[in-house]
Amino acid sequence: STRLVLLVAALPTALSVAGELAGVIPSSNSSRMIAALPLGAAAGWIFVRSLRSEAEPERPAVAL
Repeated sequence: STRLVLLVAALPTALSVAGELAGVIPSSNSSRMIAALPLGAAAGWIFVRSLRSEAEPERPAVAL
């Protein structure tokens, strides 16, 4: 499901923020960018997928 994909993709960002707040992981712009890549990619993929589904015409149901 879409929510699960976003949740899993957000884990690196959440762990990075938690580590920075706890003082365990040093913060840098590079580490924040790398941690955010999965979430950005997943959000982009979901956005494009939703645009494509909106653009496709509905197919009529086939009676068997």
